[in-house]
Amino acid sequence: MNKIKFFLLTLFLINTSCHIHTFNFGDGPKENNLTVFKQNNFIGGLISNDTPIIEETNNGGNYRITIKKNIVDTILTIFSFGLYSPTTIILTE
Repeated sequence: MNKIKFFLLTLFLINTSCHIHTFNFGDGPKENNLTVFKQNNFIGGLISNDTPIIEETNNGGNYRITIKKNIVDTILTIFSFGLYSPTTIILTE
């Protein structure tokens, strides 16, 4: 019975860590300069704190934004019962 629970938990963690959204602005990135931000969300994502302002960080207007929940973000969400739900934002210029 414990093996089944472990398998289901592992499957759940793998599936929840694959949510990736990518947006291109302008002509897309010219180089592969990566900047990683953490967005702190609370109560299942209903309240956001410290949202990064992308317009102030990019140089030309040609960039790509990738928003995802990686495995560490998912584990933190599970252990806090959804009260803290971080998101990773990657800016590629």
